[in-house]
Amino acid sequence: MTLGKSTFAAGILMLGLLAVLAAAAGTAAAYPAGKITVMTFNLRYQSADDKNNSWPYRQDIVVHTIEKYSPDLLGTQECMLGQADFILRNCPAYYLYGIGREASGFGEMSAQFYNKGLFTPVAAGTFWLSETPDQPGSKSWGSACPRIVSWLKIRHLPSGKYLYWFNTHFDHISEQARQQAARLMLEKISEIAGSAPTVITGDFNSTDRDLAWQVFADGGFSDAFSTAVTTAGPVNTFHDFMRAAPGEPNRIDWILTRGVTGVDYYEVVDYNDNGFYPSDHYPVYAVISL
Repeated sequence: MTLGKSTFAAGILMLGLLAVLAAAAGTAAAYPAGKITVMTFNLRYQSADDKNNSWPYRQDIVVHTIEKYSPDLLGTQECMLGQADFILRNCPAYYLYGIGREASGFGEMSAQFYNKGLFTPVAAGTFWLSETPDQPGSKSWGSACPRIVSWLKIRHLPSGKYLYWFNTHFDHISEQARQQAARLMLEKISEIAGSAPTVITGDFNSTDRDLAWQVFADGGFSDAFSTAVTTAGPVNTFHDFMRAAPGEPNRIDWILTRGVTGVDYYEVVDYNDNGFYPSDHYPVYAVISL
């Protein structure tokens, strides 16, 4: 199965359309064969009217952030088609898997960028965080809008190991939706990945004080923030372009793992260009031993 060269129904799966924009040959890994680098990054959607923080002013800073850290796996949230196109054009080491969350197949993607020189995709899919997860555009539990989980089964070429990677964005309004989404994710991960090594990236709109985090913990997932040998950067991950109250707990972007050897390093990335930030969230970066 060769993802990135596949053709699916127009507007449902953007993978074939976007991947062809990437240039050939990925770069070599900066870490030993059994280690990978992972980033979760809420991009802030392209059409938001954020004045001087709107996408055209941030897009180059986003690319500079990605270039600076060169994550092997980059899980994004609020990724629109134009943003995905821009990243692929400027970061040619990556291929992309992503589907819009609306019934039409368009809208925000939980897009997964992977270094095409380091990984071979084996399987992929998307489900909706609702009572009917196979129905495109569906929503439940008071969710303000459709929410999705995109996933990949990938083979890490340097080590030969297989990994499942799930990427998501939980609802920002309904606490019930976030709790039910966590439970549904565990059910689907069990169905799709079984007990295989798994990484989850996402914006969960929840902190580690909330039930959604505990659902994952009870399901055997560890938070890279808690398990990393070394950590760096601020604690909170949502800063609202530096308008968020400093004392308010806002560590809502997580990297979760299960079945891996360990997490060597974790960083909340506060990279900026003279006070201009790539998004209203800090990206989160981790080095994981498979």
